[in-house]
Amino acid sequence: LGSRDVFIYYDVDGDGNLDREEFLQALRAGGAVPSRSDVEEACQRAGGRVDLAVYQSTLAELLKKRPNAETLKDSFRGMAHDVRGQGWVMDIEKLVYLTTTFGDALSDEEVEALRELASPDRDGTVDIQKLAKSLLPPLPPRDVKDSRDSDLYFVPAASAEFAPCWQRPARVRVASTAPACRQVEVRLGPL
Repeated sequence: LGSRDVFIYYDVDGDGNLDREEFLQALRAGGAVPSRSDVEEACQRAGGRVDLAVYQSTLAELLKKRPNAETLKDSFRGMAHDVRGQGWVMDIEKLVYLTTTFGDALSDEEVEALRELASPDRDGTVDIQKLAKSLLPPLPPRDVKDSRDSDLYFVPAASAEFAPCWQRPARVRVASTAPACRQVEVRLGPL
């Protein structure tokens, strides 16, 4: 899906602009890993009006500095330890403390999603390499078909949750370029 499709999906009221929360969610859906300060800075540069051009330029900028699984794993090296050459592990409670105390603190809901995704073993330890790969999967191919070629197109929902997309219920928004039929959302159960 292209950035235009993601923008249209998150422009819930169809006014051609995203509010701060919609902007944050759209950037995440586009594959970026923005902080709240990244979003605030971009909104200030745009004078508070985040249109498609602002979204696309911000997304391109943030994708250039998107961490990968290896850099994320490396950021935990000082707090995790190597278990007999098997890989870096960290106590789940230490991980929760770090993610709720420093930087953009996670909400209670996000912490629960992180706990589930981290899948600690019976001793409460988390494999950092596995967690890093789960949090930052490779980016999907972009712009397979430009939606402007058709009057009707499908935009799969992206979620701010940490769970991989195949573990979440599918949501599809059907959008039309015809002014009379802006957007209709269809919810499907787990596939």
